[in-house]
Amino acid sequence: GVVHVTSFRPFPGRQLVALLRRCRGVAVIERMDNPLAQSNPLAAELKAAFADAAAGAAAYPQIDKLPNFFCGIAGLGGRDVRPGDFVAVAEALAAGKSGLFALGIRHPLALERREDPDVRAPHSFSLRGHSIGGFGSVTTNKVIANVVGDLFGKHVQAFPKYGSEKRGLPTNYYLCAADEHIRHHCELLHVDLVAMHDLMPFAQGDPLVGLRPQGAVFLNTDKPLEQIWASLPATAQQRIRALGLRLYALDTLAIAGELAPSPELRLRMQGIALLGAFLRITPFREEKKLSEQELYPAVEKSLEKYFGKRGRAVVEANLKAVTRGFREVREVPVPAGEAATAAPARLPVLAGPAAPDEGDGRPLRAENFCRVLEAYASGGEEELVADRDLARSLIAAASSARRDFTHLAPDIPEFLPAQCVGCMECVTECPDSAIIAKVIEPAPLEQALAAEPDETLRAELRRQFVETQKFHTLPTKKGEGGGLFSLVIDPTKCKGCGECVVVCGSHQALRMVKKSPEALGWHQKSTAFLHQLPATPKRFLSEKALADLMLSDEAWLYAGGAGSCMGCGEATALRMLLAATGFTHGRDNIGLVAATGCNSVFGSTYPYNPFAVPWTNSLFENPATVAMGIRGRWDQLGWQGKRLWVLGGDGALYDIGFQALSRLLVSGMDVKVLVLDTQVYSNTGGQASGSTFVAQEAKMAAFGKEGTGKVERRKELGLLCALHPNVFVAQTTPAHINHFYRAVMEANAFPGPAVIIAYSPCMPEHGIGDDRAAEQAKLAVESRAFPLFVYDPRKGERMKERFDLKSNPALKEDWYVNPKTNQPVDFIAFARTEGRFRRHFDADGNPSEALKAGQDDRLKNWRLLQELAGLR
Repeated sequence: GVVHVTSFRPFPGRQLVALLRRCRGVAVIERMDNPLAQSNPLAAELKAAFADAAAGAAAYPQIDKLPNFFCGIAGLGGRDVRPGDFVAVAEALAAGKSGLFALGIRHPLALERREDPDVRAPHSFSLRGHSIGGFGSVTTNKVIANVVGDLFGKHVQAFPKYGSEKRGLPTNYYLCAADEHIRHHCELLHVDLVAMHDLMPFAQGDPLVGLRPQGAVFLNTDKPLEQIWASLPATAQQRIRALGLRLYALDTLAIAGELAPSPELRLRMQGIALLGAFLRITPFREEKKLSEQELYPAVEKSLEKYFGKRGRAVVEANLKAVTRGFREVREVPVPAGEAATAAPARLPVLAGPAAPDEGDGRPLRAENFCRVLEAYASGGEEELVADRDLARSLIAAASSARRDFTHLAPDIPEFLPAQCVGCMECVTECPDSAIIAKVIEPAPLEQALAAEPDETLRAELRRQFVETQKFHTLPTKKGEGGGLFSLVIDPTKCKGCGECVVVCGSHQALRMVKKSPEALGWHQKSTAFLHQLPATPKRFLSEKALADLMLSDEAWLYAGGAGSCMGCGEATALRMLLAATGFTHGRDNIGLVAATGCNSVFGSTYPYNPFAVPWTNSLFENPATVAMGIRGRWDQLGWQGKRLWVLGGDGALYDIGFQALSRLLVSGMDVKVLVLDTQVYSNTGGQASGSTFVAQEAKMAAFGKEGTGKVERRKELGLLCALHPNVFVAQTTPAHINHFYRAVMEANAFPGPAVIIAYSPCMPEHGIGDDRAAEQAKLAVESRAFPLFVYDPRKGERMKERFDLKSNPALKEDWYVNPKTNQPVDFIAFARTEGRFRRHFDADGNPSEALKAGQDDRLKNWRLLQELAGLR
């Protein structure tokens, strides 16, 4: 039997003893491991209850013997606990085993899962999906569950599986529908339908495992129907034949691209097209004898529930996507051929035996960590042995460089060298370190090209190097000899956000193209060729054009492969911080203390770390305190020249960690702080923060009948920091490249604490497209939403000497006027471009009174800055 303890306090000791006193053995399974205690909490309390009963404690049942206690640990690290694990526990109990055990991991204490029975209710229907975070699949799964429950009267369970990764990384989702209550809750092995966003799941494991005979496979693909079968791996073809599976295909991205009412919804809406395909493929509609026309009112009701707050246009676009998915999904003919005789039940074991236990003091061994990387890259992380290296979770520097995003997005930038001027904006603004540029002198280039035996490829590689004004014409006029500029897009790091195309602007040297084997092959070859070239000569690096910093190898201290969202504004700020600091001080003289938040998640999603410098993570509220301790120890060691930076977001530095930050600032210690200002708690679901704008819609600041978004004024952290004694402060954005780099360099040079507040667009929370980070940052500055300033105590004794508002447009005016439209660029104009303010505009585009109050707040802040800078 099974006993589930729902309430731990007061502990139900008497009841548990009464229930279990006649048992020979009791297994206690806890999601907990407390190695310093006698037992884990539930086991300790249960043993104490039986000890009280044995001692004759009042009101306890009499017992004449103690059961065999078999205590287990399960579910740690997100490991699944499956029906087969409970079978293993029961078998071990029956065999009289005692002591400790573990479930779901490879460990000396682990019980072997020899079978994994199907415990679903009779006549259940289950779906397992393999998708990408941010592509709408998890929301679609919820909508499917609502439709199946409401329209077909089923009991439904739907849930996703993903870790701390952000948008753009692999996720799984599960759905089960039955005629009775669904009791199991685990990742579904036995399924009737497998849905895949692309073919990548085949490279990461076996997505068809557990699929029942005569089940169905759905594949999102843009290939013509006649080419789809040939695109599948041979093993998949054999499995499909052996199990008699039906194969369906649909180009959901094309449907979403045609119907999305705004660019940022293009990727997310493709999951909704899957809903239409689901209704066509599954048996529910036929069982209910519903026509196609009878389906759509129920579907529209569910869509209204999830997307109604985005406006009627969004609901209608999603309904059209469902309709097209239903009508356009096609069954792929399965040609006759040899069928596999056996199907693998699980992934192969990639890891060897546990590493020798040499204690906590030994360093991370390269060979062991490479084994970990191999396992994660191929989907075999659950097969790793739980040894000391894994327990310590140490991550090698820049390990995310081993991560491959080649098949993540459908599009990739194409470089048009004849249009390029070498401005380096695309290289600088790319959040994923996917665009690499070099300047090379003609002789070394020709020498490298001569080693390429393919004449056609050699000619194409040569065409990628262009003579630009900056790197060729001007040096030649000075008699120094010109260089040839080129850049490449690394397909293993590009997530397809498209920001590089936007910042390239009128130069039109980059454009997004669909990925194809030919395009990917070219990118791989051109990237490999650029990497083998010598470093850019230092004479081509100009102090006047700080964007050229990333031509230097010393500036590349943030590897691609981080788990940030596509187009993430925080990642660009981090890259630029490290570029400016590394260029001046060198990689061996930098340390980072990161507060828990988005930056620590995509900066340490095990085993991938983008940082090439020492990095540590602390609690949400105390990175400044940790940094003070590190700085003190470094100074004792004579390491005053090393630069120490604190990284944190709204919560860590605006709100819960503000007191620790204030303590750091008054200490006078040489610690620098980068505030990644997203105006919302991005990592925890989008709650309002002290940085949130007036009228902005966020969790805890809802817009509706009872609320109009945030009503409190934004905390101006820069001004608060400036009022601490002798602190350098700058408010900047990565889109203002020279301003950002100069601020970081001055902060590093300042003899004391310094704070850089960087505007960091968050695509899902701001409601903007993945390619809009730089453009929205520029608009935030132009509209006075986020003015640029530098406060440097070294400049003088008076505020107007210390405050500098240069780089803001129309310094002495209230609002900047766009010369093309002759219209003022105010806060309301900024708000029109972002989803977080969408509901403040009526059908005619008129702003709400709350939004007008937000504009008044921004104008008051701008006028205060003007006054401090001596401009009013």
